Amino acid sequence: MNPFQVREILEQLAEYLSVKQIVVVLFMEVFNFTAKETAGMLRDTEISVYKMGTSLWCVVEQNMNF
Repeated sequence: MNPFQVREILEQLAEYLSVKQIVVVLFMEVFNFTAKETAGMLRDTEISVYKMGTSLWCVVEQNMNF
């Protein structure tokens, strides 16, 4: 994937996701932080972050053409 495709995908995600959801995607999928590390940075529970991260892929698959 080239940088322009990545930018376009991130812009599309911004239309569907909250700021917190975008942060979870970036931390876990781009920067490879664990749910535990991400939860610590967001001051949230690990379970909440993990559920948010996995449910986001359902939104992505339903609303975007990859």
